[in-house]
Amino acid sequence: MSYGIACRCCLLRAPDKDLKTEYSILGKSEVYADMLKECFEIQMSLNANEIDGGICEICITRLRDACDFKEQVLQCQKEFITKFNEFSVKDETSPKVKQEYLDLDEDNGIYFLELKDEISDDFDDFKDEDDNKKLAEMFGFNDVTIKKRSDKRRSKKRLLLDNTGKGTDLKSKRSAMKLSLRALTQQEVMMNKILKPVKISGDGKRLISDASKNRVNVDTLIKYSNCTPFANKTIAGILCAYCKTTYRDLPHLRTHILAEHSKDNLIENKRMDKNNLSIKMDITDLRCNLCNSHADTITNLKKHLTMEHDIKFYPDVYDYVMEFKLTDGETLNCALCNSKFETFKMLLQHMNGHYRNYICEICDLGFINQHKLRNHQRTHEIGNFNCSFCEKVFSTRVRKLCHEKYTHNPSARYTTTCPHCDESFTSYYRRNRHMAVEHNIAAATYKCNICDKSFILKSKLTSHIKKVHLMERNHICPECGQGFFIKQSLDEHMIKHNGERVFKCNVCSKAYARKKTLREHMRIHNNDRRFKCGVCSLAFVQKCSLKSHMLSNHGITLAEYENA
Repeated sequence: MSYGIACRCCLLRAPDKDLKTEYSILGKSEVYADMLKECFEIQMSLNANEIDGGICEICITRLRDACDFKEQVLQCQKEFITKFNEFSVKDETSPKVKQEYLDLDEDNGIYFLELKDEISDDFDDFKDEDDNKKLAEMFGFNDVTIKKRSDKRRSKKRLLLDNTGKGTDLKSKRSAMKLSLRALTQQEVMMNKILKPVKISGDGKRLISDASKNRVNVDTLIKYSNCTPFANKTIAGILCAYCKTTYRDLPHLRTHILAEHSKDNLIENKRMDKNNLSIKMDITDLRCNLCNSHADTITNLKKHLTMEHDIKFYPDVYDYVMEFKLTDGETLNCALCNSKFETFKMLLQHMNGHYRNYICEICDLGFINQHKLRNHQRTHEIGNFNCSFCEKVFSTRVRKLCHEKYTHNPSARYTTTCPHCDESFTSYYRRNRHMAVEHNIAAATYKCNICDKSFILKSKLTSHIKKVHLMERNHICPECGQGFFIKQSLDEHMIKHNGERVFKCNVCSKAYARKKTLREHMRIHNNDRRFKCGVCSLAFVQKCSLKSHMLSNHGITLAEYENA
């Protein structure tokens, strides 16, 4: 079924589902046009015969999150109003105390707050220190130092200064609390404003930091499920998130974590702040440890733990847990969609699209933490950036830094090592080809749906389809109009028009327009006879000489001999 040429919500990707069709996801029906209307009051103009009414998977995920968030906010508002009403009723039954401000102590900037006991008989006198502490708790002054006046000072009369500067005699026979001006201001704010409920401890009210909430969420998730944290996945195996030890597969890693790190705290062990926090979690065959129920994502597992087992999570903080389903094969699948990748690095970059904690304002890409967002924002710094070592100029600072790192610093070049020997390679393609030839280990293969060719890398398959089957020729020669698939082919073609022979042989001084031709010429001087006749075993320097030999001496072409 066709849903149009572009997603109606982003106009960037091809649509995957229809807006008005009802779908069932985990037992819950979804109509995306109705969800847009209920959540954002957006009415999609869809006609009965209109085909351009589709939505892509990424926009579906964002819409589903928005609807869940709206439902969460409405539910929290109901609970908040209920708790606030209970607090209001409780507050009406509390005794009312009249407060009067006395003069300011000029030495240390302290007010004396005189408490008059116009309350019930249960609070008629605060004569000892315990009573003063109870009074402090009633007003929320748990962290304020309480000092008692001496009997001599309590018997003296104090003057309350009014705006006219005239004094009034007051009798002070009771205890007074010594409060700083800052504590008094904080108390007024607390009494006049509705504060968000916080966790109550034995020594008073205190706020819980986002870091503590994240730590509790992650620890609770690991405690009540079989999900497995890990640091990285390489061709050698999976790295433990706690000690960075490599294990060849997931069962061995799980056994190690249960035996060595069952009491360790993951976030404290990683020593990351929230700006750089991201936890990789394997959710293969994800289950609840309490009832062994299956869940497909961590979000659904949290809902199950909260609703079925009354396990609490903090919902008001970002989720920094990235979900993976690790396999033993070369191909890696996304745990949240149907995408496939050859390397874990490519999968990791893709996963940012599913965790949009921080959004780039320029290109709308999402990232799991601020550190990744800041690194991405550097790619938008456009200008002329000169290489510090050569004359090359780059359009972005990131390209310039990558060029300097991998071109002028050989020790920093990326390498990947064969897990079966010590040989290293500068690309996954060369490593996979080495493993197939030397160790007889088949790497992941990607077959073309049009012809019978297969490729080790998905990027090679994509290039093959564009070049051979779609006939893409985006690089056009300005002289003759001939098109080429890559710019390098155009550059080689331009030699025909300018006729420059810049590659010169240092033996016979012959010059050639292409470096490849010079290399082939050098075989003559090196007596490199690599092309051997299969009939008479005569060897030649050039392949064209072999073709001519076989046709003139054996009456057969090289192609016919190879296919025979």
